[in-house]
Amino acid sequence: MTTPAKPDAVSREDERFVEGFYDRYWRSDEGPIREQVFRDWWDPAYRTLGDWIGRSKAARMLVVGCGLGAELVRFGGEGRRIVGVDVSAAALARAREHGDVARAQAESLPFRDGAFDVVFISNALMFTERAAALAEARRVCDPEGQVLLLEPMRRPLIVRWLRKL
Repeated sequence: MTTPAKPDAVSREDERFVEGFYDRYWRSDEGPIREQVFRDWWDPAYRTLGDWIGRSKAARMLVVGCGLGAELVRFGGEGRRIVGVDVSAAALARAREHGDVARAQAESLPFRDGAFDVVFISNALMFTERAAALAEARRVCDPEGQVLLLEPMRRPLIVRWLRKL
């Protein structure tokens, strides 16, 4: 008898799909336009988060799933060291213009324990093995820090929808 897959498990096939989809998405001329429209939907939440981050005096911040780097710009400054990670090489090529970036999966972050005061995950958790990604976020976040999530959807639904495009 086989053991059913965990509902939040991400297969290697899903990883390749997500990497390939976002590499094509960010390379297209429409990628930045789509990114702006998508970010506009979230503008009130981003303003609230930006206010909180500014008041928190967080000096070290990690953005998981940084895409083109909008959060690096939005949350950077005020002496804050901000780093972005993403699985898409194409997105990171553009994000690099806005700050420090690294290619990494949320389940395996290349940082030491407690390296960040804030770990921010937005619209990326749905593409991961959630338990592993959250454990990594907690690991790289200082024990006195905060892990902030902005996630509108569950992975299986959005991945199925994106595969139809």
